[in-house]
Amino acid sequence: MSRPVMYASNKELDIELQVIEGQLPTDIYGHVFVNSPCGSVNSNGLPFPPKNKDGSNNREYASPIMNGDAYIFRFDFEEAGKVKLKTRLLKTPCYYADLATKQDNPQAPTDKYKNFFFRNMGISRISLALGARNELNTALVPIKFATDKGNRMVATYDVGRAYEIDPVSLKILTPVGKNTEWSPATPPLLNFPFPLVQSTAHPVFDPVKKVFYTVNFTKSTKTMLSSMDLFAMMIADEAKVEQRLENLAKEIENKEKTEGLNKINQFLSNIRLEIQGKPSWWKQLINWVLGEVEEYINKESKTYDSLYVMEWNGEIGALKKWEVLDSEGKAISIKQCIHQISLSRDYLILIDASFKFSIDILVNNPFPNNDTIDRIIRRLISGEMESFTDVYLVKRADLQANVTKVTAKKLAAPIPLECVHFTAEYENPDGKLTLHTAHNSAACLAEWLRAYDVSALDKQPINADYLGLFALGDMDIGRMGRFVVDAEKAEIIDTKSKIFWEKGNTENPEKIGVNTWGIGLHTFRNIISAEVPSSNIKNIFWQTYGLDRNMLSEFIYNLYADYKNRIIPLDELKKLTQKQIPYTLLQMDAVEMKPKAVYVFPKNYNLRSIQFMPKKGELPAGADESLYGYIFCTMLIGIGEGQSADYHNEIWIFDAADLSKPKCKLSNAAMAFTFTLHCTWIPDLKPSESKYNINVQDDYNALINTIIRPKRRKRIQQFFNEYVYPNF
Repeated sequence: MSRPVMYASNKELDIELQVIEGQLPTDIYGHVFVNSPCGSVNSNGLPFPPKNKDGSNNREYASPIMNGDAYIFRFDFEEAGKVKLKTRLLKTPCYYADLATKQDNPQAPTDKYKNFFFRNMGISRISLALGARNELNTALVPIKFATDKGNRMVATYDVGRAYEIDPVSLKILTPVGKNTEWSPATPPLLNFPFPLVQSTAHPVFDPVKKVFYTVNFTKSTKTMLSSMDLFAMMIADEAKVEQRLENLAKEIENKEKTEGLNKINQFLSNIRLEIQGKPSWWKQLINWVLGEVEEYINKESKTYDSLYVMEWNGEIGALKKWEVLDSEGKAISIKQCIHQISLSRDYLILIDASFKFSIDILVNNPFPNNDTIDRIIRRLISGEMESFTDVYLVKRADLQANVTKVTAKKLAAPIPLECVHFTAEYENPDGKLTLHTAHNSAACLAEWLRAYDVSALDKQPINADYLGLFALGDMDIGRMGRFVVDAEKAEIIDTKSKIFWEKGNTENPEKIGVNTWGIGLHTFRNIISAEVPSSNIKNIFWQTYGLDRNMLSEFIYNLYADYKNRIIPLDELKKLTQKQIPYTLLQMDAVEMKPKAVYVFPKNYNLRSIQFMPKKGELPAGADESLYGYIFCTMLIGIGEGQSADYHNEIWIFDAADLSKPKCKLSNAAMAFTFTLHCTWIPDLKPSESKYNINVQDDYNALINTIIRPKRRKRIQQFFNEYVYPNF
């Protein structure tokens, strides 16, 4: 079957993989779970097609790949000589609302539930009437509380509550925390039954103390396009709003940035007058009364900067929740997002991650399919990521039941590089924390390739097959870090900290060898284990994704041309991107920060996700436990180049102690993914026996009952009764 690079199926599978090369090791066991985004209810997988079935333009075309339903893979190594694959879509309440209002053949009458449908607005998927999708497509975290007989599983997303799923059936079980326990990122006046909630895609479970931690943060509503009238006017006359905004975008196209932003904010502040004109005197009176009521409510419940740590012990009842303040007792402002948190025995470690996945950019353009509006608004509001990483330390001993606020220590000087992913070692002797960090230098994971983008190399349009993929044309070489932190002083101990980077053999990229071009995911023995803490990490396996000429757009090049931490000159970077540097699998000594082994993948062999799998049985005498296992890899393999390339998927398995070549390759034609994200491994499968289960109807009715306008409240209640609740 001929497939483009952006091809994925969301068909639910129960199949067996075939060994196509090598032999399946006899001591491999357990279950690997992989999360991935997989298009919308309209697209039924990827890519998002340019046209709808009726021939009209598809507004989802070229949407970012991150904006997709969660599609879970579970690879089972239970039976000797066999690998079975089970896949399922994660069907949350908002999924069923999306399904009921989908573009093609909706279940709900469009005249009765007008504007209930969901649309892609950049990275977010929004309904003007219902709120935001919680797509759960990013990571998976095993949990095992003291009374559990087996590993349970949680699926996560940066902007949504984590959900427990059953590891056997892969069905949704329950959210972690009721809706009313979470603070929404959107101003309360919107009264969405599906509120946009800012959390972390990487909550943590402590396998020693048997507790689960996550975060909830909000940002001030003083951000661009925060006008509460915008959605109301789109509901009233969407075409008119789009046309007026497009005209304004053309007017300010060549204006200076500040002037352009001021004009857009002025337009939004007066959008009712712009769209509806001046109302009659009696309409003005009614609007004044309603406005006064809503203004009062808005003042009483406005969204401000805030940060909360939340703890779950697996038992029935409310989550424990503490507001986290800085050393001066003030609210902490998260500038980007908290994509990942980690923990040690005595501390929670929170970072302001270099991933612009927050409300600022999630809803900053209501018409992303309009190239004129999108191009100009992107130019005005897109800024580069911070070139450093702020780190906050919360002492776990302070998280007591009799307090509601705790103080976090912010590192006096931040980690001097941007960071998305990191791991803290569990033990913190004498208050010394060890952080292993991934530095995607000048690589913007929140940006994607647009239909109007051109290549930074030749100014030609970006290959249409790549539209929607992460704009990972890296603008400098990646780094890996090992930082030792004095937690009491909140200082990095420079003499014990190291940063590693390596160009490799750039004269011959096919034999690039050890290099750090494009630092991606990492894995090691017992990474995010629910049973064994991450202590004394000796070896870490890294994915490096190299340089790809298809991925470097002129927009990204210009955005990061003045990158503060630059090592590689721009001219050299362009030449190397034109040459292309392949993916590698790299083993690093995590203590000495020295490379130990590397496997260079053939050209256009794309390593997507990696996971360490321990070998079955006792550790042989003299064996290194950190290398006693296998590295599981999801692969997207392209044969040929450019638009003529054909892609298919394979699973490769390496011996962790020998990266010279894969031990085994497996495939099945029905398996189809383009971009898998985070993995996890558990030793055995048992259905969840948890009694913790939040009632769906009670959970959402609690929000629906807060909707101010009776007519809107009644209509949304009817919709949930008809199309959401019957699925649970």
